[in-house]
Amino acid sequence: MLVFAVMMTVFLIIHKQRQNRSKLEKQQLEFTYNSALLKTKIEMQEQALDFVSQEIHDNVGQVLSFSCMQLSNLKGFVEDAGAKAMLSDNLDRIRQTVKELRLLSHSLNTTLIEKRDLEEAIEAELNRIQAFSPIKCKLEIIGPSQDLNPELRLLIFRIIQEALQNVVKHAEASSVIIMLTYDPKAMELCIIDDGKGISSSKLKDISSMGMINMHQRATLLNGNLQVVSDGNKGTSVILNIPIN
Repeated sequence: MLVFAVMMTVFLIIHKQRQNRSKLEKQQLEFTYNSALLKTKIEMQEQALDFVSQEIHDNVGQVLSFSCMQLSNLKGFVEDAGAKAMLSDNLDRIRQTVKELRLLSHSLNTTLIEKRDLEEAIEAELNRIQAFSPIKCKLEIIGPSQDLNPELRLLIFRIIQEALQNVVKHAEASSVIIMLTYDPKAMELCIIDDGKGISSSKLKDISSMGMINMHQRATLLNGNLQVVSDGNKGTSVILNIPIN
């Protein structure tokens, strides 16, 4: 009986270990599958952004540039002072639009972003925002910069872009600060604005495309993303990721 009891105990222990291994293997397979699915979705989004970038550069931008050239030529045939002033005003607007479209095209182009350092890409995006909005932008770097691989830089940059678009569209902010804090094994990204903040209901809205995009990219980075907002005291987007 004693031998039988020992054998049963050993059998139950082995059976339990096999169950745990099987459960762990299943979880690992699900994680691998979901990660691959999410990565494919992000890659499709990048392809779409590249297509839009190319269309802006090759079609919209060129058509507006040609129209600008034609209007500039037409200006020499206009004698009425009022009409000439109106034409000059519209020419300036078109030129400004072409400039903004060129900057937008660059900020959407995956290849251009991957070729830049993260700080350089962020500075370019902040300059683009300041070119067409009254929002004051600032980038602060704490600690020695790390050499991040292109895929990592792109994912972080897209999170920053998404957060900045929310600031421009909804926050009614006068300023935004981006802080990058490096240590040898991790990086913290903070995007802080002084706008009207986000209500708790919107923070919990899982259907918000902007929130979804940021959290999906944070997942691919094995990072932790938090969005914190306190009434009318602005909003902070905080991302912590390992970089070793």
